[in-house]
Amino acid sequence: MPVKVTIPIGVAKLEAKYSRFREDVAEAVNEANEGLQNVAQQLAPVSQDGSHGNPPGFLRDNIVITKKASPNDTVAITESQAEYSVATEFGFHHWEDGTFIDPQPFMTPAFELAKNQLQRAIRAIFKK
Repeated sequence: MPVKVTIPIGVAKLEAKYSRFREDVAEAVNEANEGLQNVAQQLAPVSQDGSHGNPPGFLRDNIVITKKASPNDTVAITESQAEYSVATEFGFHHWEDGTFIDPQPFMTPAFELAKNQLQRAIRAIFKK
């Protein structure tokens, strides 16, 4: 005589939990990204007289969130859109007189803090 075993897995419940998981991850990514933007803006150097023909605070004011995460796409992007962002972050050799301008990192430290925040949030989501 055959034995029949039924294991109720509750697919609807599983799908709801997975959907909530994706929403929680997207929310955590967006919160970390907002933190990245805030810290980068706090760390961005602000010249008293402006830089490159821009007003004071131009670099800081042009650190913007350009993409938010969603449950279906958990990528969020913050950009420093000032043309001299890379030179400020990493330093550069001035082409006219050969002097080296020291780096003034603002995005990298902000990213490291946001990465740590996101890691903690993801661990907490997995513990739910």
